[in-house]
Amino acid sequence: MKITALALLATMTFATAEAAVMKVITQATNPTVAKTYKDLEKTFNESGNCLDLTLVKVIQWSPANGRDKETVREAMIRESFHRFVTSWFDEGIDTNRYTKATELDTSEFGDLSEVMLKDLTLALRDSNLRVYGGGAGGNNTSGTVYTIYDLKNDEILNLTNSNFASDSDCGD
Repeated sequence: MKITALALLATMTFATAEAAVMKVITQATNPTVAKTYKDLEKTFNESGNCLDLTLVKVIQWSPANGRDKETVREAMIRESFHRFVTSWFDEGIDTNRYTKATELDTSEFGDLSEVMLKDLTLALRDSNLRVYGGGAGGNNTSGTVYTIYDLKNDEILNLTNSNFASDSDCGD
């Protein structure tokens, strides 16, 4: 288990010509996201599983080629996983936006499932937040991912359960 705590700025250019500047942060602006981060941070560290919890601030971004903000936002979520969680997901990250708690399946997170479900359900009730989830894979790696995207503050909380390359010890 690792909690990413890089104070790194990265400029990312997407194949679709959107550009964004992002950095890892340690404190969320939105109270619901901050609570989720705090609830899960300690539990992730103690679990001993191959989990990652990363909070990313989008400093600047702009849609290109007339693409809608939602499409660009989903591209930024995938890019934030690649840049700040693991590059092992080289075959792709497929996420869906969730709007109801009944759509969520956090069972892949084992002992954390109950806490995650409670926090993700709380996030679904906040009109300034979007919840996404899905799967990721590539290079001997598979994973389950969830994201809470704060629309108002452009912050992304990524939650990952992965083998982080099956031939490694959680990617360390």
